[in-house]
Amino acid sequence: MTLPALTSPIPFQLIRSAWQPDDLHSATRLSARVAAAELLRVRRGIYLDAEAWMSSPPWIRAQIVVAAMAHRRPGSLFCRESALLLHGLPLTTTPPHVTLRTDDASRVGIGRREPMTGTTSAEAWLAGYRSRCPQAGPTSTAALLNVPTRRFETVLPRGMTRGALREARRRGQRVQAQLRLPASALPAVTGPESGYWVEPLELALPDTVSRLPFPEAVTVLDAFLTRGAQPDRSTPPSSDADPATWGEGFLSHRLATRWKAALAFADPLSESPGESISRALFHQLGFAAPALQVWVTTDVGDERTDFEWIVQDPSRTAPERVHRIVGEFDGRGKYFEEALMEGRSAKDVHYAEKRREDAIRRTGRGMVRWDWSDLDRPNLLAAKLLQAGVPRTHPAPRPTVIVTPTAPPSWLSSPVETSGPENSTTQEGWVSSG
Repeated sequence: MTLPALTSPIPFQLIRSAWQPDDLHSATRLSARVAAAELLRVRRGIYLDAEAWMSSPPWIRAQIVVAAMAHRRPGSLFCRESALLLHGLPLTTTPPHVTLRTDDASRVGIGRREPMTGTTSAEAWLAGYRSRCPQAGPTSTAALLNVPTRRFETVLPRGMTRGALREARRRGQRVQAQLRLPASALPAVTGPESGYWVEPLELALPDTVSRLPFPEAVTVLDAFLTRGAQPDRSTPPSSDADPATWGEGFLSHRLATRWKAALAFADPLSESPGESISRALFHQLGFAAPALQVWVTTDVGDERTDFEWIVQDPSRTAPERVHRIVGEFDGRGKYFEEALMEGRSAKDVHYAEKRREDAIRRTGRGMVRWDWSDLDRPNLLAAKLLQAGVPRTHPAPRPTVIVTPTAPPSWLSSPVETSGPENSTTQEGWVSSG
């Protein structure tokens, strides 16, 4: 997949409608610009340059809609996936909703998907856009589907009923944990001057991760551990700094078990979402756990590898009894992202990688490579590992299939599970007023 170039400078600037000196509301002019396919309406009263939206990949659009909601309703409290985005943690698939907390039970659920093209049909708007921007790549009306808002009530403490919590909140006896992040919290788009209100990580992380499939949960937690403690962006000074205790006061037994399992498996040595998902799939597929970020001395210098397995072969005599297998995850960024290419062409990068692989093989090591398409189809990944000689240590259950874009960035989540017994605050299909 070739990613479209971003034609507008990042961070993007959102446009908010307001009254003008001539006593005409700017929404009138902005709506006309939407009809002319110059702008799109991300939220009511919040607009964005059309090319900025149309040229952005889904994970950039995820940031844009969160910022638009903060501009639209500055007091919004972001939770779950939106909170993780604001905290800078990676999500492996694009969030399907902007996720907020609410004290109004009547607003719990998924809001209506607001039209981005105003009163103009998506088909007519797209025709106008193609006429105005003939250089734009292939587009469809699917790109004009807005991201709806999903609201959840406050997490329910163990041993407390929802009714009792609502009454305690009404009386001010229960205060919602929150902190403010700066307007620059999302790198792709500028937020409101007042910043973003967001749940602290000690709440948002277990509340979200415990509902994610295991590989995606590991991806988030690997990045969290890699980043290290950042008190100003994670937890209030008085909070418990040990993540193992997070969620104890509100997660159900089932969700707490999922949270602790993912946290115990997480490793700060994983350097990318692709490596994290790979490691989780190795485990689910029954393969031996590899060492991470292993340095290999070759005849062209020291090379660092993503994974290495050490296999004992009793049928051989020492030192041949020990066989080493190097594993490499091939992310697209290695060959196409300018920051990683260091001024070289894709051909030069590919040639250098081939020389590096040959040098590693000359040490007597085996080597196996895979990419995002293999992570989408775990059976293919398993076949590659088996062919390379990677041992299985236990039978493989059916692994989670992770559907990922060809070139995910370093921060990307999937739809969260909403049927937890103690914190189920909405029903599928329930639509609120936005």
